[in-house]
Amino acid sequence: MSATIDEALQIIRKRIAPLWPLHSFVATNPLGGLTDETFEDAVDMAVADPLLGAVGPVTAHLTDRSALASAGDVILIKWLEQYCTADQVTWQPPFPMDDFLKFARAYAAVDPAVADTTPFAGDLSAAEIIDDAVQLSPGRDPVEVLSAQLDALPGWAGYVLALSDDPTHPERITIEQVCAVRLLLATALDEPLLEESAPAGDGGRTLLAPIEEGESSLRELLHAAATSRSHQDSPSEAALCFCIDARSEPLRRALEDRGPYITYGVPGFFGLPVSSRSPVHGSQLACPPLFTDLSRMSRRTQDGVGTPRRWLQQLQDIIQSLEHGIVTAYSTVESRGWFDALWLSVKTLSPAWGPDLSHGGGPPAEIELEMDHSTAIMHISQLFEQIGLDTTVPIICFVGHESRSRNNAHASTLDCGACGGHSGVANARALANLCNDGEIRAGLRSAGVDLPDTTTFVAARHETTTDTVEIIDPPTGSRTIGALQDVLAEASTVVARSRAGGVNHAVARSQDPAQPRPEWGLARNGGMIVGPRRFSRGTDLDGRVFLQSYAHGDDPEGTVLASLLTGPVQVAHWINAQYLFSTLLPAQLGAGSKLYHNPLAGIGVRRACFGDLQRGLPQQSTHLPSGEPYHEPIRLQVLIIAPPDIVTAALAAAPHIAGLYTRGWLRIDVLNPSTPTRIQPAQLPVDTPSTGMGT
Repeated sequence: MSATIDEALQIIRKRIAPLWPLHSFVATNPLGGLTDETFEDAVDMAVADPLLGAVGPVTAHLTDRSALASAGDVILIKWLEQYCTADQVTWQPPFPMDDFLKFARAYAAVDPAVADTTPFAGDLSAAEIIDDAVQLSPGRDPVEVLSAQLDALPGWAGYVLALSDDPTHPERITIEQVCAVRLLLATALDEPLLEESAPAGDGGRTLLAPIEEGESSLRELLHAAATSRSHQDSPSEAALCFCIDARSEPLRRALEDRGPYITYGVPGFFGLPVSSRSPVHGSQLACPPLFTDLSRMSRRTQDGVGTPRRWLQQLQDIIQSLEHGIVTAYSTVESRGWFDALWLSVKTLSPAWGPDLSHGGGPPAEIELEMDHSTAIMHISQLFEQIGLDTTVPIICFVGHESRSRNNAHASTLDCGACGGHSGVANARALANLCNDGEIRAGLRSAGVDLPDTTTFVAARHETTTDTVEIIDPPTGSRTIGALQDVLAEASTVVARSRAGGVNHAVARSQDPAQPRPEWGLARNGGMIVGPRRFSRGTDLDGRVFLQSYAHGDDPEGTVLASLLTGPVQVAHWINAQYLFSTLLPAQLGAGSKLYHNPLAGIGVRRACFGDLQRGLPQQSTHLPSGEPYHEPIRLQVLIIAPPDIVTAALAAAPHIAGLYTRGWLRIDVLNPSTPTRIQPAQLPVDTPSTGMGT
């Protein structure tokens, strides 16, 4: 491969936003490859580039075969569908499955839609095929040639990129191979290798005009919240660690209003890479997808073994296993026909009746913690130090969250973003289990963690759709934990009443198979506070703010803060950007209405029965039924509560976040807890040149 083509491939890869599969939909900035540009310039580029977001002759609405620019794209989509779903079926196609180019060559030989199979003969590599196409396109840059192959199918390009970047997935298909196959199809069908460029968009600055007012308003709310309190700590009966997810903020506030309880905000996977295992879905990693090097610890626990809920879950697992079997699939459907008809009738007439074992409805399955004791002690002690956790309180509760919905292809977008689009309950249970272990507790004391024998660790489940909270595996006979469960129930009732008309109404929405919007998810998110909870406690932040606890007292060099910037702040930026662009450019970077979605084997959704995979969030996550935006598209407004010199040191150690800040992708304000005065962004000395909005 020549250097020029190699460079072109790298450029193309940066312009494509990865599209993660539906079962683990990971939030990402759809313009993440343009963060070296200012925010304004990047949006300008996006509205003119089909790969980034422009509506050209092909990418606008691919609802049927006639909307595709070429017959080659029809064939390519068919081949991609069969290749990428092969591991989900019992019968495997009789073609090579270890390489997409080899698969395409074998398929072309028997596919009647390919009139001339000559181009597929031979054994040229993908790089050589691309090089030949560049030679046949004089005057065209290699980037143009490669872009033209992916412009019609940016959704599929994003999915292939996500697969190739996934360290747990064998590299069986790459962007390079997809481009090569499309070039071969164009030659075989006598279609042009290059189409005329799509017309440029209207300009990004027109889209950005309304957002500054909303950003300023939210920024003032954050500052007012952090400077209007006495900020006094008081003794607590229990400490509860929630995910930084903005949906936790109303529940934390309602809980704190009801007694001497202190809450903390941490990433929802609690620093533990945990996998939950079931007979149907196998092992699913509940941690950020960046985790690759995991040590293994043999520690397993189960929730609710022997209970009716667990029995129902086991029965469902058995039925689903039979449904997936090549021999038992038809007999299972036939034998359960009348039962399913009766059950569907009941659930249609009364969605909230009866137990629900759909997404988020059942107890966590068996847990495997991929971490040895010494590593676990290190991570736990770092977590406690990072947030300034008071380990002397009688009860410390780790609250994982998950959603609950039926017939929802995008259910994982409502789960924990820090857990790779999965539930964080398994992580919470694993951490509580570890902290109650005698060997781990002894190791924590040796690491300098003040951990009395009287401190009890428990885990809880927060269902964000219903706002119900349940303590998992509570110690028997503990009146204190029983009282905490009662207070959690009161708080959840208050939140559910304010957000969804009450718990019963929320439960009905979560179990209704015709409900396109079981919850708003993280819509209207826009802010983030990094600092002690006492600076925002008691202020109604309307569920719009990510809350990350941070104690600067033991972080004079800004090392901990730098890790928070590259971790939680980065993830919050991805989530915020996905909602922002799904709202600003819904037809291009969103997923359209769920009413027209056709899920493809857990990979993604299409509009109607054919076409490209849809990118971003569905319309029901960002817009009202009237079509008006519900989500306010603003950039992430970050308020860090720490001395300015610590923040400056942390930004120097986190150059990527510093670049996002100086180029206007997010806003950072600093509140000096000793004054308290707000430091404007221009006052923070950062080496990266300051350009773009908000600086």
